[in-house]
Amino acid sequence: MDVHRPVELAVWGLPEPSRVRRPAGGTNNTTLILDDTHVLRIYQNLLPAEIAAEHRLLNELNQRGGLPFTVPAPRPTLDGRTVHDSMAIFPFVPGQRADESLESIELAAEALGVLDQALAEVAVELAPRDWRGSLEQIHPGVSDLEGACAELERRLGDGPGLRWFRESIGPAERLHAKLVRTLPVQIVHGDYSLWNVLVHEGRVSAVLDFEVAHLGLRLNDPVAAVTMATGLGISGAEERLAAFLRGYARSASLSAAEEEATPAMLRYKALYSVVWRIGRWRLGLSPIEEITERLADGLVLDKWLARSGWPGWAWAA
Repeated sequence: MDVHRPVELAVWGLPEPSRVRRPAGGTNNTTLILDDTHVLRIYQNLLPAEIAAEHRLLNELNQRGGLPFTVPAPRPTLDGRTVHDSMAIFPFVPGQRADESLESIELAAEALGVLDQALAEVAVELAPRDWRGSLEQIHPGVSDLEGACAELERRLGDGPGLRWFRESIGPAERLHAKLVRTLPVQIVHGDYSLWNVLVHEGRVSAVLDFEVAHLGLRLNDPVAAVTMATGLGISGAEERLAAFLRGYARSASLSAAEEEATPAMLRYKALYSVVWRIGRWRLGLSPIEEITERLADGLVLDKWLARSGWPGWAWAA
């Protein structure tokens, strides 16, 4: 098998595949499709215990059933575990990654509302992690944001993106702490991007990658998804945003307080994305250019919100 480390598929009772291919996209882990029957996932960010926690959540969702799409179902090894040497096997699900077409964005947004309603019924004890606290909880490579900012300034200089990041952390964390006390909290997917949604024959066939599923604000998922699906602040964003809002409104709605908090959470999500990439960079898993890209994205979003404001979740109704 063409991978950079030995993979003992016999641990799962599987033979060596005759065909191995890599799916398009993905920057956090290595994923290999085996004979179009199974998917091998090699985790880079999580410890085995954290992977097992993700799998317990996935097993709960699969046992509950009722979703109109598939979520990954980890295949047990012959001795009953679902993790072996930071690797896991899942059944292959047909479909293409959702693209930036308006139709795909609508479908993905509608599926998010369905997923989050299902996650709201899962006991919070099954959350793989609790991210109601500081941004310093987000990635094991970033436990000192002040030190991370100083390190980046030495490497990148004190540019506008880094200044935005450094100056936004304190106000964003204080507001987030207040929102956690007042807004609905549940288990959320945490990384609901178009890359993590499969579309097949005109419908969503699967939602993938629950690696950063966590206990947090219910608002986290639609905010993260709308940011990643629409590219707020860049060309064409309004059409994509309208498509997302139409799809989301078909399956879910937010409270008035959540709608009011959305601009603040959009900014918080942009900070979160930077922190995650800093952590990966510090551990040698990502180039520093991925941080500069996220800093630039955050600056664009911040300027767009200051200029245009958030149109509201019912804007496209």
